[in-house]
Amino acid sequence: MRKIKFVLSFCLISILFFLTYNFFQSPKAISTFRMYASPTYTIDKSLIKALHEDDTPIKDDIEKKIIISILDIINYDKWIDFLDYIDIEIYYGNLIPNTSQQLIVSLNLSKDLGVTVIFNEIEDKYIFYNKIENLAPIENIKLIKHPTENKDLIVIYQIVDERLGAFFRESFIQIYDYKESSFSLVLEKTLFYEEVFKENWINLEAPDTNWTMVVEETEIDFDYTNPVKINTITSFKKYNTQSKNTPQKNDFLLKEEKSYVRSYYWSDQYNTFIIGELTKDIFISNVAILEDMENMREWLFGITNPYYKISTANKELIYLPKSKFSKLLESTLVD
Repeated sequence: MRKIKFVLSFCLISILFFLTYNFFQSPKAISTFRMYASPTYTIDKSLIKALHEDDTPIKDDIEKKIIISILDIINYDKWIDFLDYIDIEIYYGNLIPNTSQQLIVSLNLSKDLGVTVIFNEIEDKYIFYNKIENLAPIENIKLIKHPTENKDLIVIYQIVDERLGAFFRESFIQIYDYKESSFSLVLEKTLFYEEVFKENWINLEAPDTNWTMVVEETEIDFDYTNPVKINTITSFKKYNTQSKNTPQKNDFLLKEEKSYVRSYYWSDQYNTFIIGELTKDIFISNVAILEDMENMREWLFGITNPYYKISTANKELIYLPKSKFSKLLESTLVD
Protein backbone atom coordinates (compact mmCIF):
# COMPACT_ATOMS: atom_id res chain seq x y z
CA MET A 1 0.00 0.00 0.00
CA ARG A 2 2.82 2.40 0.88
CA LYS A 3 4.42 1.75 -2.53
CA ILE A 4 1.14 2.49 -4.30
CA LYS A 5 0.76 5.76 -2.36
CA PHE A 6 4.29 6.73 -3.29
CA VAL A 7 3.66 6.06 -6.99
CA LEU A 8 0.37 8.02 -6.91
CA SER A 9 2.04 10.94 -5.12
CA PHE A 10 4.90 10.97 -7.61
CA CYS A 11 2.45 10.94 -10.55
CA LEU A 12 0.40 13.77 -9.02
CA ILE A 13 3.50 15.93 -8.42
CA SER A 14 4.72 15.26 -11.96
CA ILE A 15 1.37 16.30 -13.43
CA LEU A 16 1.27 19.47 -11.33
CA PHE A 17 4.84 20.32 -12.36
CA PHE A 18 3.99 19.75 -16.04
CA LEU A 19 0.85 21.93 -15.87
CA THR A 20 2.67 24.67 -13.95
CA TYR A 21 5.58 24.63 -16.41
CA ASN A 22 3.27 24.90 -19.40
CA PHE A 23 1.27 27.69 -17.80
CA PHE A 24 4.36 29.78 -17.22
CA GLN A 25 5.49 29.23 -20.82
CA SER A 26 2.46 31.08 -22.17
CA PRO A 27 3.09 34.69 -23.26
CA LYS A 28 0.31 35.94 -21.00
CA ALA A 29 1.84 34.26 -17.95
CA ILE A 30 5.31 35.46 -18.86
CA SER A 31 4.03 39.01 -19.30
CA THR A 32 2.24 38.93 -15.94
CA PHE A 33 5.27 37.42 -14.21
CA ARG A 34 7.54 40.10 -15.63
CA MET A 35 5.24 42.83 -14.35
CA TYR A 36 5.63 41.68 -10.75
CA ALA A 37 9.12 40.22 -10.85
CA SER A 38 11.08 42.59 -13.07
CA PRO A 39 10.24 46.29 -13.54
CA THR A 40 12.83 46.43 -16.35
CA TYR A 41 10.21 44.94 -18.69
CA THR A 42 7.79 47.80 -18.10
CA ILE A 43 7.20 51.37 -19.24
CA ASP A 44 5.17 53.76 -17.11
CA LYS A 45 2.03 55.11 -18.76
CA SER A 46 2.97 58.57 -17.54
CA LEU A 47 5.99 58.60 -19.89
CA ILE A 48 3.87 57.72 -22.92
CA LYS A 49 1.25 60.27 -21.94
CA ALA A 50 3.92 62.97 -21.60
CA LEU A 51 5.21 62.10 -25.06
CA HIS A 52 1.81 62.98 -26.54
CA GLU A 53 1.72 66.41 -24.90
CA ASP A 54 2.99 68.97 -27.41
CA ASP A 55 3.85 71.56 -24.76
CA THR A 56 6.11 69.24 -22.74
CA PRO A 57 9.41 71.18 -22.38
CA ILE A 58 11.51 68.05 -21.97
CA LYS A 59 9.83 66.00 -24.71
CA ASP A 60 13.12 65.02 -26.36
CA ASP A 61 14.47 63.74 -23.05
CA ILE A 62 11.32 61.69 -22.44
CA GLU A 63 11.52 60.23 -25.95
CA LYS A 64 15.14 59.18 -25.40
CA LYS A 65 14.29 57.67 -22.03
CA ILE A 66 11.54 55.55 -23.63
CA ILE A 67 13.84 54.46 -26.46
CA ILE A 68 16.60 53.44 -24.02
CA SER A 69 14.10 51.43 -21.95
CA ILE A 70 12.78 49.60 -25.01
CA LEU A 71 16.26 48.84 -26.35
CA ASP A 72 17.15 47.37 -22.98
CA ILE A 73 13.93 45.33 -22.84
CA ILE A 74 14.44 43.73 -26.29
CA ASN A 75 18.23 43.27 -25.82
CA TYR A 76 19.18 45.81 -28.48
CA ASP A 77 21.56 47.63 -26.14
CA LYS A 78 24.23 48.11 -28.82
CA TRP A 79 21.93 50.61 -30.55
CA ILE A 80 22.05 53.00 -27.58
CA ASP A 81 25.22 54.48 -29.09
CA PHE A 82 23.06 55.68 -32.00
CA LEU A 83 20.32 57.08 -29.79
CA ASP A 84 20.25 60.50 -31.48
CA TYR A 85 19.44 58.90 -34.84
CA ILE A 86 16.67 56.53 -33.75
CA ASP A 87 13.10 57.46 -34.72
CA ILE A 88 10.14 56.42 -32.58
CA GLU A 89 6.39 56.35 -33.31
CA ILE A 90 3.53 55.28 -31.04
CA TYR A 91 0.37 53.39 -32.04
CA TYR A 92 -2.44 51.54 -30.26
CA GLY A 93 -4.38 48.42 -31.21
CA ASN A 94 -5.85 45.11 -30.13
CA LEU A 95 -3.52 42.54 -31.69
CA ILE A 96 -3.87 39.85 -29.05
CA PRO A 97 -7.31 38.35 -28.31
CA ASN A 98 -8.69 38.39 -24.77
CA THR A 99 -6.32 41.12 -23.61
CA SER A 100 -6.52 44.84 -23.02
CA GLN A 101 -5.31 47.40 -25.55
CA GLN A 102 -1.73 47.11 -26.73
CA LEU A 103 0.86 49.84 -27.03
CA ILE A 104 2.69 49.44 -30.35
CA VAL A 105 6.06 51.16 -30.71
CA SER A 106 8.01 51.36 -33.96
CA LEU A 107 11.73 52.10 -33.85
CA ASN A 108 13.83 52.91 -36.90
CA LEU A 109 17.33 52.00 -35.80
CA SER A 110 19.16 52.81 -39.04
CA LYS A 111 18.52 53.35 -42.74
CA ASP A 112 18.27 49.56 -43.12
CA LEU A 113 16.61 48.28 -39.96
CA GLY A 114 13.38 48.72 -38.04
CA VAL A 115 11.64 46.87 -35.22
CA THR A 116 8.10 46.92 -33.83
CA VAL A 117 7.62 46.28 -30.11
CA ILE A 118 4.29 45.34 -28.50
CA PHE A 119 3.33 46.06 -24.89
CA ASN A 120 0.23 45.03 -22.97
CA GLU A 121 -1.64 47.68 -21.01
CA ILE A 122 -1.94 46.65 -17.35
CA GLU A 123 -2.99 49.22 -14.76
CA ASP A 124 -0.51 52.10 -14.80
CA LYS A 125 2.15 50.32 -16.86
CA TYR A 126 2.83 48.87 -20.28
CA ILE A 127 4.34 45.38 -20.04
CA PHE A 128 6.55 44.00 -22.81
CA TYR A 129 4.78 41.23 -24.73
CA ASN A 130 6.43 40.54 -28.07
CA LYS A 131 8.25 42.08 -31.02
CA ILE A 132 8.41 41.92 -34.83
CA GLU A 133 12.04 42.02 -35.96
CA ASN A 134 14.13 42.28 -39.13
CA LEU A 135 11.96 44.97 -40.66
CA ALA A 136 13.03 47.63 -43.11
CA PRO A 137 12.67 51.25 -41.92
CA ILE A 138 9.04 51.82 -40.95
CA GLU A 139 7.03 54.61 -42.57
CA ASN A 140 3.71 53.95 -40.90
CA ILE A 141 1.63 51.35 -39.08
CA LYS A 142 -2.04 50.70 -39.72
CA LEU A 143 -4.41 48.39 -37.85
CA ILE A 144 -7.21 46.55 -39.67
CA LYS A 145 -9.86 44.30 -38.16
CA HIS A 146 -9.20 40.59 -38.38
CA PRO A 147 -11.75 39.07 -40.79
CA THR A 148 -13.04 36.38 -38.41
CA GLU A 149 -11.63 37.06 -34.93
CA ASN A 150 -12.10 39.85 -32.42
CA LYS A 151 -8.67 41.43 -32.84
CA ASP A 152 -6.58 43.49 -35.26
CA LEU A 153 -4.08 42.64 -37.96
CA ILE A 154 -1.05 44.93 -38.06
CA VAL A 155 -0.07 46.45 -41.41
CA ILE A 156 3.52 47.74 -41.42
CA TYR A 157 4.49 50.14 -44.21
CA GLN A 158 8.23 49.99 -44.92
CA ILE A 159 10.72 51.55 -47.29
CA VAL A 160 14.13 50.56 -48.67
CA ASP A 161 16.10 53.36 -50.29
CA GLU A 162 19.38 52.39 -51.93
CA ARG A 163 19.79 55.29 -54.35
CA LEU A 164 22.96 56.28 -52.52
CA GLY A 165 25.58 53.80 -53.69
CA ALA A 166 23.01 51.77 -55.64
CA PHE A 167 20.08 52.50 -57.92
CA PHE A 168 16.80 51.27 -56.46
CA ARG A 169 14.12 52.09 -53.91
CA GLU A 170 11.07 50.19 -52.75
CA SER A 171 8.09 50.75 -50.48
CA PHE A 172 5.97 47.82 -49.40
CA ILE A 173 3.58 46.53 -46.77
CA GLN A 174 3.74 43.47 -44.58
CA ILE A 175 0.64 42.29 -42.73
CA TYR A 176 1.09 40.24 -39.55
CA ASP A 177 -1.33 38.18 -37.49
CA TYR A 178 -0.72 37.16 -33.88
CA LYS A 179 -1.19 33.40 -33.67
CA GLU A 180 0.13 30.78 -31.26
CA SER A 181 2.43 33.10 -29.30
CA SER A 182 4.07 34.76 -32.31
CA PHE A 183 3.41 37.08 -35.23
CA SER A 184 3.12 35.39 -38.62
CA LEU A 185 3.38 37.14 -41.99
CA VAL A 186 0.06 36.78 -43.84
CA LEU A 187 0.62 39.09 -46.81
CA GLU A 188 3.47 41.06 -48.36
CA LYS A 189 2.92 43.46 -51.25
CA THR A 190 5.13 45.97 -53.03
CA LEU A 191 3.55 49.41 -53.37
CA PHE A 192 6.34 51.05 -55.36
CA TYR A 193 9.61 49.83 -56.82
CA GLU A 194 12.06 51.68 -59.06
CA GLU A 195 15.46 50.54 -60.27
CA VAL A 196 17.96 51.93 -62.77
CA PHE A 197 20.67 49.70 -64.19
CA LYS A 198 23.08 49.45 -67.11
CA GLU A 199 22.11 46.57 -69.37
CA ASN A 200 25.61 45.09 -69.51
CA TRP A 201 25.38 44.47 -65.76
CA ILE A 202 22.93 41.69 -66.70
CA ASN A 203 23.90 40.97 -70.30
CA LEU A 204 27.65 41.25 -70.85
CA GLU A 205 27.13 41.57 -74.60
CA ALA A 206 24.89 44.64 -74.32
CA PRO A 207 26.32 48.04 -75.39
CA ASP A 208 27.97 50.00 -72.60
CA THR A 209 25.66 52.97 -73.20
CA ASN A 210 22.32 51.13 -72.78
CA TRP A 211 20.39 51.95 -69.58
CA THR A 212 17.08 50.59 -68.32
CA MET A 213 14.67 51.86 -65.68
CA VAL A 214 11.94 49.56 -64.33
CA VAL A 215 8.97 50.69 -62.25
CA GLU A 216 6.36 48.69 -60.33
CA GLU A 217 3.38 50.49 -58.77
CA THR A 218 0.43 49.06 -56.85
CA GLU A 219 -2.73 50.76 -55.67
CA ILE A 220 -4.18 48.93 -52.70
CA ASP A 221 -7.66 49.11 -51.21
CA PHE A 222 -8.83 47.45 -48.00
CA ASP A 223 -12.43 46.41 -48.64
CA TYR A 224 -14.12 45.75 -45.29
CA THR A 225 -17.39 44.43 -46.75
CA ASN A 226 -16.11 40.98 -47.75
CA PRO A 227 -14.87 41.00 -44.93
CA VAL A 228 -11.40 42.45 -45.41
CA LYS A 229 -10.91 41.72 -49.06
CA ILE A 230 -7.73 43.40 -50.29
CA ASN A 231 -8.02 44.71 -53.84
CA THR A 232 -4.92 45.67 -55.83
CA ILE A 233 -4.09 47.14 -59.23
CA THR A 234 -0.45 46.66 -60.24
CA SER A 235 1.36 48.18 -63.21
CA PHE A 236 4.82 47.35 -64.57
CA LYS A 237 6.72 49.77 -66.80
CA LYS A 238 10.08 49.45 -68.52
CA TYR A 239 12.02 52.46 -69.83
CA ASN A 240 15.22 52.72 -71.90
CA THR A 241 17.80 55.33 -72.81
CA GLN A 242 21.38 55.61 -74.02
CA SER A 243 24.05 57.51 -72.15
CA LYS A 244 27.76 57.34 -71.38
CA ASN A 245 27.06 58.57 -67.86
CA THR A 246 24.30 57.80 -65.34
CA PRO A 247 21.15 59.26 -66.94
CA GLN A 248 18.51 61.45 -65.33
CA LYS A 249 15.00 60.14 -64.81
CA ASN A 250 13.51 62.34 -67.55
CA ASP A 251 16.03 60.91 -70.06
CA PHE A 252 14.17 57.60 -70.19
CA LEU A 253 11.47 56.69 -72.72
CA LEU A 254 8.70 54.16 -72.04
CA LYS A 255 9.22 50.98 -74.08
CA GLU A 256 6.99 48.33 -72.50
CA GLU A 257 4.24 48.04 -69.90
CA LYS A 258 1.53 45.77 -68.54
CA SER A 259 -0.89 45.74 -65.60
CA TYR A 260 -3.15 43.36 -63.74
CA VAL A 261 -5.90 43.40 -61.12
CA ARG A 262 -5.81 41.03 -58.16
CA SER A 263 -7.87 40.51 -55.00
CA TYR A 264 -6.81 38.70 -51.83
CA TYR A 265 -9.24 37.29 -49.30
CA TRP A 266 -8.77 35.76 -45.89
CA SER A 267 -8.69 32.01 -45.33
CA ASP A 268 -9.00 30.65 -41.79
CA GLN A 269 -7.89 27.23 -43.01
CA TYR A 270 -4.50 28.56 -44.15
CA ASN A 271 -4.38 31.55 -41.78
CA THR A 272 -3.31 33.90 -44.56
CA PHE A 273 -4.59 35.96 -47.47
CA ILE A 274 -5.01 33.98 -50.68
CA ILE A 275 -6.19 34.64 -54.25
CA GLY A 276 -7.93 31.30 -54.75
CA GLU A 277 -8.38 27.79 -53.45
CA LEU A 278 -8.56 24.23 -54.75
CA THR A 279 -10.28 21.45 -52.84
CA LYS A 280 -9.34 17.79 -52.93
CA ASP A 281 -12.46 17.18 -55.00
CA ILE A 282 -10.68 18.68 -58.01
CA PHE A 283 -7.05 18.40 -56.92
CA ILE A 284 -4.91 15.90 -55.00
CA SER A 285 -5.45 17.83 -51.74
CA ASN A 286 -6.77 21.12 -50.42
CA VAL A 287 -4.40 23.93 -51.46
CA ALA A 288 -4.42 27.72 -51.41
CA ILE A 289 -3.27 29.84 -54.34
CA LEU A 290 -0.99 32.57 -53.01
CA GLU A 291 0.34 34.25 -56.16
CA ASP A 292 0.50 34.15 -59.94
CA MET A 293 4.29 34.22 -60.33
CA GLU A 294 4.05 35.39 -63.93
CA ASN A 295 2.75 38.73 -62.64
CA MET A 296 5.77 39.43 -60.49
CA ARG A 297 8.68 41.86 -60.76
CA GLU A 298 10.89 39.37 -62.60
CA TRP A 299 8.92 40.23 -65.76
CA LEU A 300 10.62 43.64 -65.75
CA PHE A 301 14.00 41.95 -66.10
CA GLY A 302 12.94 39.65 -68.92
CA ILE A 303 12.57 36.61 -66.66
CA THR A 304 9.54 34.40 -67.30
CA ASN A 305 8.07 32.60 -64.31
CA PRO A 306 4.89 30.81 -65.49
CA TYR A 307 3.91 29.20 -62.20
CA TYR A 308 1.29 29.49 -59.50
CA LYS A 309 2.58 29.65 -55.93
CA ILE A 310 0.55 27.18 -53.87
CA SER A 311 0.40 26.50 -50.13
CA THR A 312 -0.87 23.36 -48.42
CA ALA A 313 -2.64 23.40 -45.07
CA ASN A 314 0.74 22.44 -43.53
CA LYS A 315 2.39 25.58 -44.97
CA GLU A 316 4.31 23.60 -47.60
CA LEU A 317 4.96 25.65 -50.75
CA ILE A 318 4.43 24.17 -54.21
CA TYR A 319 4.90 25.75 -57.63
CA LEU A 320 2.50 24.49 -60.28
CA PRO A 321 3.14 25.17 -64.00
CA LYS A 322 0.45 27.41 -65.48
CA SER A 323 0.53 25.54 -68.79
CA LYS A 324 -0.91 22.43 -67.13
CA PHE A 325 -3.19 23.96 -64.51
CA SER A 326 -4.17 27.37 -65.89
CA LYS A 327 -7.80 26.61 -66.78
CA LEU A 328 -8.38 24.74 -63.54
CA LEU A 329 -6.83 27.40 -61.31
CA GLU A 330 -8.04 30.57 -63.02
CA SER A 331 -11.66 29.51 -62.47
CA THR A 332 -11.01 29.66 -58.69
CA LEU A 333 -9.32 33.07 -58.52
CA VAL A 334 -11.08 35.91 -56.72
CA ASP A 335 -12.43 38.71 -58.93
